[in-house]
Amino acid sequence: LDLGIAALLRARSPGGMLARWTLPAILIVTPASGWLILQFELAGYYGAPLGSAMFVITNVVVVVSVLWVASRQIDRINAARRQEHGLNRAIVEGALDAFIVMDSAGRIAAWNPQAVAMFGWSHDEAVGRTVVDTIMPPEHGEAHQRGLARFIATGESRILNRRNELLARRRDGSEFPIELMITPTRMNAGWVFSGFIRDMTVQKQTEAGLRQAQKMEAVGQLTGGIAHDFNNLLSVVIGSLDLAEGAPAAEQRDLIGSALAAAERG
Repeated sequence: LDLGIAALLRARSPGGMLARWTLPAILIVTPASGWLILQFELAGYYGAPLGSAMFVITNVVVVVSVLWVASRQIDRINAARRQEHGLNRAIVEGALDAFIVMDSAGRIAAWNPQAVAMFGWSHDEAVGRTVVDTIMPPEHGEAHQRGLARFIATGESRILNRRNELLARRRDGSEFPIELMITPTRMNAGWVFSGFIRDMTVQKQTEAGLRQAQKMEAVGQLTGGIAHDFNNLLSVVIGSLDLAEGAPAAEQRDLIGSALAAAERG
């Protein structure tokens, strides 16, 4: 019982706030007012019936006042929470990335419009299903289950609170590269996991195209160097043969030999 009362007093729920307001009033005001009324009764200002009536009325006024103040405060807090919830919902719904919330059993609890567009599952179809059944390639399902169980048991994980590049699966079964960021949050009912997912298909295609362009540039530079060396060699050969054409027979042999030597070096 003590642990239950202590937990209630620490809770941030409306019930916890109401308990924090009313319990001090009951434990402090009620004995204090009873003692004060009894002192006036003993002094002869009024009799026991009137004292009892005053005691009841005083406590009723105090409790009603405390409840009214607490209810007003709870209403303000609830209004602020509704506004915050609406703002968070607008941010999530308008996010450029897919946003998914998963509970500790691996079931999807939230699924924004970008997730609908990215994976092909509607909101109503996705919520309540597991991520293994919807967005995860089948070969990774067992590893996911082991990792989830290990985190819940030990708090250890290799993928939480960091960016991970993985493969995901659309509803039609096709796979594509994604960047995934998962943040765990401890709730009263257990752990929930919020994930932002970015489709990396275009970026990967761009990177592949850039690598191919760099390879082609390297091949072009190599080809240009070979062509330059070949042109130098060809110039030596052609020059030697041009000179040999109009030279005496004795010199022709030397010039032709120089051309052959240059060709052999190439």
